[in-house]
Amino acid sequence: MPSILLLLFAAGPPEVIDFDKQIAPLLARRCLDCHGSTAPEAKFDLSRVKPPRTMARAMERVLSDEMPPNKPLPADERELLRRWIASGAKWGTDPIDPFAFTTRNRAGRDWWSLQPVRPVPVPGATTGATNPLDQFWLHRLQAARLQPSPEADRRTLIRRVTFDLIGLPPTPDEVRAFLDDHRPDAYERLVNRLLASPRFGERWARHWLDIARYGESDGFERDLPRFSAWPYRDWVINALNADLPYDQFARLQLAADILQPEEIAATGFLVAGAHDIVVPVVETMRASMRQDELEDITGTVAQVFLGLTFQCARCHEHKFDPIHQKDYYRLASALAGVGHGELTVNDGPRRDIAQLRQREAEARRALETLEKPIREKLLATGKGEKPRPLIAWDFRRSLDDETGQIKGRIHGGARRDAEGLHLDGKTGYLTVPLKGLFREKTLEVWVRLRDLDQRGGGVMSMQTPDGSTFDAIVFGEQQPRRWMAGSDHFRRTKSFGGEEEPAAAEWPIATANRMEQVTARLRYYFAILKWCLDCGTLLSEQTACYRAPSPALDFTTVP
Repeated sequence: MPSILLLLFAAGPPEVIDFDKQIAPLLARRCLDCHGSTAPEAKFDLSRVKPPRTMARAMERVLSDEMPPNKPLPADERELLRRWIASGAKWGTDPIDPFAFTTRNRAGRDWWSLQPVRPVPVPGATTGATNPLDQFWLHRLQAARLQPSPEADRRTLIRRVTFDLIGLPPTPDEVRAFLDDHRPDAYERLVNRLLASPRFGERWARHWLDIARYGESDGFERDLPRFSAWPYRDWVINALNADLPYDQFARLQLAADILQPEEIAATGFLVAGAHDIVVPVVETMRASMRQDELEDITGTVAQVFLGLTFQCARCHEHKFDPIHQKDYYRLASALAGVGHGELTVNDGPRRDIAQLRQREAEARRALETLEKPIREKLLATGKGEKPRPLIAWDFRRSLDDETGQIKGRIHGGARRDAEGLHLDGKTGYLTVPLKGLFREKTLEVWVRLRDLDQRGGGVMSMQTPDGSTFDAIVFGEQQPRRWMAGSDHFRRTKSFGGEEEPAAAEWPIATANRMEQVTARLRYYFAILKWCLDCGTLLSEQTACYRAPSPALDFTTVP
């Protein structure tokens, strides 16, 4: 009978051990930290297929508790390895991916937080639950034999929910109205009112802007103000107030320029962090700086949307998360087209455009009413056509001239917004290159000043590249609180004895000067719109006071 049993056993099928499900996880957890593909100890790489004899010799060291050193395998794991070798040590996936399995030192792709979200059954009925969310926490409290806190009184409740949703306290009138509202859905109405408030988006956008590392200055050693950062901030606020679905919210911040160009302000997410504007002279240092910028962008995208520190894999395989170095560069390459800079964008895609256009039309009609009698009087003089401006800017719209072909460049403490061009009176100015032959000319500018007692500032200058010859409009230069035409050493200009400026600190005013022909008829000029004054707001829209329907800044040639 024993011989028959032995015969039956030998004729049975060999034991089947699934390498990928049983052996690979064991080797990854117990062996690959030291004997993985990256610099394996004793040059013995257990992540790749090995002949059965080689594995048998390694198994001898495992069974003798020599390996792993100081941490012998449990008996069940040793037995599994023994049976696998006895069955022929058949290999599976080659090589073993060490990031596929969680070990005592690192998370693998099987880590709990990296698994797909699955539906969780709602706990059974619990006393006091008014919705499924309540059932979860009441179930845990009951399991711990704890009682929930007493229900808040209505005055406390409105303060809590108002602070929570909009970050502000309720007004006394709002508190009284809620206390006097005895309808069954009074609290629901309160919550809906707060969710509909613009303050809701402002409150909760702060949390998103924090993780997007949003800042309104560049950081680093110069830390200059970033005056073009606000469209992204407002986009986040408006998106939250509009209940934009999260998938759209995420996609637009990564690729609105491709998916929905009208929402391009959303891509401010990618460049919202610190930016070093000090560019090195050496090419290798510039390349290194660019990689640092990409690391910031790549790391932020991964941390915000994946919850993983991808940037750690820039220089090596990630030490703790299942991220290969090649995965870092794959993501970085997808973002390599992103660069810091400024674009002219639609700053209010959700505004009532029709209402704004109606207000603009009303303002233009009012200006036309004021200008019409002056224009008719000038044309009645019979001096020919009204002068046409050579160049004009409306800084409330752009730094470019009306044709869009001449680009303005701001320097120092200058900034532009919807009100116009702002200058700090110290370092701020704007330059525009010009080419051409200029003789007599009229310079005109609309400007508002912060301080009428400032002295010796030029609001606008047209000069040669070396600055030796120029014509300008200046304020407080020779006489306090007075405008005058300026020129190099006042060779072509002098004070005309005008009255003191009474209003430029309260609202924009226009000032213009006609400049006689420069003796040296220079062929190339360099126009510098140089506001050394402390200008609160500088406007320019259409051009030439004879035809402009609104405030202007222009150069006008006069025959």
